[in-house]
Formats: sequence, structure tokens, C-alpha cells
Amino acid sequence: GNSDYNFPASYASVMSVAAVDDHGVRASFSQYNDQVEIAGPGVLVNSTWPGNKYASLSGTSAASPHVAGVAALVWSHFSQCSNKQIREALIQSAQDLGAAGCDNKHGFGLVNAQAAYNYLNERGCDFDVGETLGGCNQCKECSFSPTSSPTPFPGCANGEKYFKLSLETDDYGAETSWKITSPTNNNVVSGNGYLGNRKYTERHCIPNDA
Repeated sequence: GNSDYNFPASYASVMSVAAVDDHGVRASFSQYNDQVEIAGPGVLVNSTWPGNKYASLSGTSAASPHVAGVAALVWSHFSQCSNKQIREALIQSAQDLGAAGCDNKHGFGLVNAQAAYNYLNERGCDFDVGETLGGCNQCKECSFSPTSSPTPFPGCANGEKYFKLSLETDDYGAETSWKITSPTNNNVVSGNGYLGNRKYTERHCIPNDA
């Protein structure tokens, strides 16, 4: 791949999808530029083949359907959301890959169906989305570290605050867990069951007293 802008992928209204292997490494044939927004599995993916067979194929033509499938799956559970809100959920919940934050090779990271579902299950669809810009500009909050006066997290209701977790697991990711509790010791949000040697970024709205 190269840094050329290919269309329709590089239109702002389209999610440009990078292809990665099963270790989260960008495929050599995958384009890289500032319109890349998200990544999906695209190396040696089992696919149907003529003659009632299966074959392992590679390409962004395999990665893009993964992202489209996740979008359709999540939207089927939250049909009241707009297409832009589904897009926002996918990039807000993506598993960070490569350089920290959004980058030109992986976008916001690997699409994650469960995390996208959890994102909307916690927030619902009553939140605003910004201008359609595409790539790393699609969600500026996702790309930059908070400052001393952070921009409020879009979607957090009154009485809630934004919480961002950056986590890198060792060989024993399945043993990693965390949780946030309230003063009454109620479990507000938690995480576990991570894969080994991976980087994760999670974003949540939590009560102010957590």
C-alpha cells in the first residue's frame, strides 16, 4: 500500500478501513493516510470460494466487510441511532493499535463489536456527533490526550464524567482485570478477559462520585 487517496474510501462520508493481521499488524498492501479511520481483519481470512469450498484470502476487501458487518450488527441492537452515531460508537470503542491514539496506518484501531455495543448500551443514542470529516479528524477527542481543561466527552449526561483507560497487557492478558466502584462500593464499570500482549483503550461515562 501507499499514501495515495483512493476513492470512495477517502471521502469524508466514508470510513476508510485498514487491513491488519491476527496480531494487529497492518498489512503491507493496506493504504495509509489521514483518512484511514478504523481497522479490520484482512490477512488470511477464510472466505467462500467457487466449488463449495473455502479459501484463505487477504485484502482490504476482507477488512471492510468486517467493519460493515459490525456496524450492521450494532445498529440492529440500536436501531434508534443514526448512522453517524453508529460510526462514532465504532471509533470510540476501537482497540488502539500502533502509535498511541489515532494514526494514519490503523485509524482509531481495530473494530470491536462487543465494545461498540457496550458503548451504546451505556449511553444510548441521545448524543451529538460533530462534523463529518473522516479519518483521525472524525473524533478529535479520541486522538488527543486530555489537557488541564479537557473537552467534555460527547454523550456523557449531567452528573457523569468521562473516564479513559489505556491498558497494555503482558503474556497473561486473561489474568488482567479492573473495576471502578462508587462510595457505596457498587461496581460502576469493569473489564476483564483481555488478550495477551495487546494495547487497549476504553472510554466510559461514569458517575461523578465514582
